Amino acid sequence: MLERNKALPYEEKLIDYFNENRDKKQTEIFAKEGDKELYVIARPIVAEERCKSCHPTWTTGVVIATENAKIDTIDFKNALESNIFIMCLNWFLNIAL
Repeated sequence: MLERNKALPYEEKLIDYFNENRDKKQTEIFAKEGDKELYVIARPIVAEERCKSCHPTWTTGVVIATENAKIDTIDFKNALESNIFIMCLNWFLNIAL
């Protein structure tokens, strides 16, 4: 397997989580990737019978990966602070008028 295709430590934990909690279809975590702190929303990718034609060692029904949406928390915090400033300014201007 190519190094770039290997799961990161937090992705391995997500795969284990979904394999242990088959009823869960999504979860959310905070994770570190390099120097970034991320908010991650993850969904399981489950091996199907048709997958075995290319991946014969996979077992049908087992979570083999996760589909992740990642948000850099620094960008999120900056956007949140910006929105709070604008809301406060708007409130102040509405009171003053």
